[in-house]
Parts: sequence; structure tokens; C-alpha cells
Amino acid sequence: MRRMAVRFFLLIAVYGLASLRGGNANTLPVIPTPQEWSVSSQTVRFSDLTTVWVSSEAQSLGQQFSAELREYLGKELSVELLSGTLPAQGIILALLPAARSTGEYLHVKGLLFAPQMAEEGYVLSAESGRVVLAGQTLKGLFYATRTLKQLLIWYSKSGEMPACTVRDWPDFKIRGISDDISRGQVSKMEDFKRIIRFLADHKMNTYMPYLEDLFFFKKYPSIGKGRGTLTPEQWRDLQDYAEKYFVEIIPIFQTLGHYENILNQAEFLHLAEFPGSASLNIGSEKTYGFLQDLLGEIAPVFRSSYFHMGADESWDVGAWATRRMAERIGIASLHARHYRRVYEMLRKYGKRVLMYGDIVLQNPTILNEIPNDIIMVDWHYGVQDHYPSVEVFARAGQPYLVSPGVHDWRKVFPNLTAAVANIRQLLRDGKKFGALGAITSSWGDYGGPNFRQLNGYGFAYAAECSWNVEAGDLFEFEQKFFPLYYGSPAPDLANAYHLLNEMTREMEWMSFFYHPFYPLWEPARRVLHRALKLQLYSAQVLRLLDAGRLRATRRTDFLDLLRFTAKVFQWYGHVLDVKVQMWQTDRWELDEKVRRALLPKYRDALLELAGQVRQLRDEYRSLWLRYNQEANLHRLLALYDRLAAYLEIKAEEV
Repeated sequence: MRRMAVRFFLLIAVYGLASLRGGNANTLPVIPTPQEWSVSSQTVRFSDLTTVWVSSEAQSLGQQFSAELREYLGKELSVELLSGTLPAQGIILALLPAARSTGEYLHVKGLLFAPQMAEEGYVLSAESGRVVLAGQTLKGLFYATRTLKQLLIWYSKSGEMPACTVRDWPDFKIRGISDDISRGQVSKMEDFKRIIRFLADHKMNTYMPYLEDLFFFKKYPSIGKGRGTLTPEQWRDLQDYAEKYFVEIIPIFQTLGHYENILNQAEFLHLAEFPGSASLNIGSEKTYGFLQDLLGEIAPVFRSSYFHMGADESWDVGAWATRRMAERIGIASLHARHYRRVYEMLRKYGKRVLMYGDIVLQNPTILNEIPNDIIMVDWHYGVQDHYPSVEVFARAGQPYLVSPGVHDWRKVFPNLTAAVANIRQLLRDGKKFGALGAITSSWGDYGGPNFRQLNGYGFAYAAECSWNVEAGDLFEFEQKFFPLYYGSPAPDLANAYHLLNEMTREMEWMSFFYHPFYPLWEPARRVLHRALKLQLYSAQVLRLLDAGRLRATRRTDFLDLLRFTAKVFQWYGHVLDVKVQMWQTDRWELDEKVRRALLPKYRDALLELAGQVRQLRDEYRSLWLRYNQEANLHRLLALYDRLAAYLEIKAEEV
């Protein structure tokens, strides 16, 4: 499969973001970009928006939206019922066709509902004195409020917005993210709610937490013990909250592979394909009794009609306990047999089953042996000019979702260029070949050291493309993203992101935690180039963040995460610099007196680096606990401690 050579030349020097505040007719400052809109030269003064008028079915939504508007309008808006003629002033939330006066008004203006708008589409009409929002469902009407909310954020400083009309609907039915909380970071409830609000504001309707062992099972309380498990009551509370924002929570719960955290316990060793395996022994009836117990507890807790059974990367199936069975019926049939059994278990709870498609793509004959209503989650994280797998599922008549990634795994900062290319290309292919939707993934490999809060850029871009596939122009997206996300129209934060993106290709978390004095694995000049680049770029990022903090009005706490990220890059650049200098001294300095004279300098530098690591450790701990439970943090803190010890030992050796 030919891979596309992609490189986005993101500007890393300070540049001026083209302003949209004057009402540029070519770009509406909303993410995701609406399907149809127009802007006029007239304006809507915020001072005229004193009341939220609602049709009777939308009273709760009106109250919720009014509470949100306090932040952007600086005043309390009363909520009143619509009756009779359309009010001349205020914000009107109308559910059609019951709100007849609103329907007549939209008909006169030619703002009609097309069939594709029925479920989630909406109309917005902003003119002097009033803004009319209409939908044929509460969800569509809610999405109309998200568009108005972003317009109010954008124009909040001027106190008025241009008159405009919008007709809008999504390209994909299912739009959302998968969120790995199983490797390390388990959000506190307020952070989970922040994620839900973010998804809703960007018109995403699906949140898929990746669980593994993080559900508390009454029958097996040892599963996930000490790892931050969430109870059924907590998941119900979060679903209650998500329903207010029209976000559906679909659990990803593994039923075959990725059982490392369970199968390494003595209680469950007998269920493994082999000792140390990550996959269940699907040749044993005890395994199915175990799965029935688990699914019997977890499936009823989640209200969604969908359930994701995982089943990815189960490469060790057929390697030991089921080897003879695999030889007899074939590895494809062995997998298919298991998928059918789990499918039948979940159907008893009224679930429509989703599963990852990687094993199926390796063994396509599986598609002939499994129910044709299982929804394949077709994940690909590499950047390609075309993804043939979408055609495989389309030709087979198998429903599927496409699933790119934000490229945060193992990264100190997400690789934005790879994420953007992956998201745009895979979603375009998915749309062309009939995918049901798009779920964009984040992962927390090796303990989840990468802060998930830094994924907003990639997820917002995924929202842009999953709502409107033909949108996704990167420059237009950036024009809108940073002012909306941080409330800062200046380019400081955009440029900080660009520099961080450049640096993320120079190191990963695992290289940060390696012993700093492994032998050079590449020419010293390349290591020195990386060292200087990291130090120079990170210093510039810190200056940009200081400037950005003065202007940012939203999510200012995330600037602390960005500063920490820059300091990690800066420290790593410094340690590489010292390493190269010591290597050069050892290899090229022949004068013993000079060599000895340099030793105190290197010893002091190493001790200083060790001290900085301990400071980074303490800051990392503080930032982690701001958003996450304490569970699993100790493993990463131990890596910081080990790294500091490496440096201190090396200083003694010097």
C-alpha cells in the first residue's frame, strides 16, 4: 500500500492571523463549518438579546442555554414561552413543526428543512434585534445553540455580530472520540464533564471511553483494584450529564485481547491463552462463563443501544491453548466463532455490537462467518493517500466507522501534522464509501504520560471533518480554533503550537525516560542539532505562552500544560547537549589536564539536570492531579525518580 508523503509547512514564525471579526463572507467563525450560510452587512446588537423565547418542548434547553449565555453576554436572560406571533427581539428557540409562527417565518425567508436535516439539522437566522434558532428535533435545536454560542464568543468584545443565516446538517451519523483511560490517566468527574461539554460544543454526539479493567465488577472486585475503577453509579451519573448535551456514551470493553491487567492476576491465570498472554483462551468454556458474568454487569449500566466489544490486536490467539483448534478449523474461523458468541451475549441486552476491524482485515473470510450487522471500527493511524479497507467493508455490506487518531500516544505533545493528514484522508474515504461515522482515537501507551487535555486541536479538527467532510481547510480551521478555544485573537498560541509540533518529532516520552548516557545511536552532529533545536524552540514557546496568557480568556489552565511541555523539551535538549560535549571531550581531548579541568563543569551540569528532573516530577504530579485521579501516577513518578538517579550516579562517576 503506497503511503502518501505528507508534510504540512506550518508557519513557526510569528504571523498575523487573518481576522474574521468584520464578517468575512467566505468564512463563518464556527467549528465545525456549517454546510450553508450567508452573511449580510447588517448587525445584531447583543444589547437587544434580553429574552430567550422557547417553544413548550424546549423549555429545559432554553433554561440550560440561558445559563450558558451569562458568560458571553454578561447578563441574565429571562426564559419565556413562545405564543402566537414571533417576537421582534430576543433569542427564539423553536421546535418544528409545533412552533407554527417560526415555521412561517422560515418559509418566507426560504430557510426550509431538507430531508438530511431531519434528525440533527437546524436553521439559524440572525437579523436586527433577534436570532431565530429552529430544529425538527431537540438535538438539532441544541446544535443551533452551539453555533450561536460560538458566534457570541467570537464577537463578545465588539458587542454585536453580523446578521447571517445558516442551514446546517452533518455528513456522518456518528461523530465522536475514543478516550483511553485504561493505561494511566483516569479523569476526575469534572474532567469527564469537561470532555462532554467540548464534544457537544463541536457537535460531536459520541463519547467512547476505553475501559479494559476500569469498571467495578461486584462479582470480581479484584479487577481494576487500585487502578481508578469507576462504579456503575458514577457511569450512570456521567450518562445523566451527557444526555443534557446530547452526547451518547458507548463503552469500549475488551472481550478477547488486551487483558494484560486482568490475566496477570493469580485469580484469572487459568483463562489466558498462555501464561503472560494478553488474550483470553477462547477454547475454554470457563472463558465464556467469565465473559457472561462481566457483560451481565457492565452492559445494562450503559444506556446506549451500542456496545463496543473491542477485540483488536489479539495476535496471540491460536498460539498455545487454542493451537490445535486453529490448525483444525483455521485461525479465521476460530476468531469468527468467538465473535459470534460474544455477539449473542450482547444481543440479549439489546445491544448493537461494534468491534475493531484489524483482525478481520488480516483474515477477511471472517466477514463470511459473522453477523452482517456488526459495526466494524476501521482504525488506521498511518498517513496514506487512500485507505483500501473502507472498500473491503463497503463491498462486503458490513457497516463500519472510520477511526483515525490524534497522534498523542507516546508523545510529549501531539503530532498535529500527522493527525490532520490522517483525519482528513480517512474521513474523506469513509464518506465516499458509506461509513456510518467517525471516531477519532487518543491513546495513553506506557502509562499514559501524555496529557489528554492537549488533544483539543486534533479533536476539534476531527469535529470539523466529521460534520462537514469537504471543509477541513487547515488555515481556515486555525483562524477559528485559537480564538474560540482560548479566547485570544493574537497569533501567540498558534505559533506556540506550531513550535511544539516541530519539537514533538524530535523526542517521545520513552526517549525522555531512557538512561541519558546510552551510547550515541546516531552521528554526534545530528544529536547536537536536535539538542540546539529543542532548546531554542522551547525558549521561544515559553515567551509566546507568556504573551498568550495576557490575552487568553478561556482554558487558561491549559497554558500550564503547554509550559510544562515546553520545559520537558528544553530539559531534554539540554541533556543531549551535555551528552555530546562529554562524548566529544572523551573522544577528542588529548590533554589530560584539560580533561580533568572539565570534570567539575560536567559534574555540576549533571547535578543541575537531576535537580531539574525532580522539579519537573513535582510539577507533573501537580498537573496530573488537577484533572485525574491519583491512581497509576506512582508508576510515572518512579520513572522521574529513576532518571534523576541516573544523572546523580553519573555525576559521581565523573
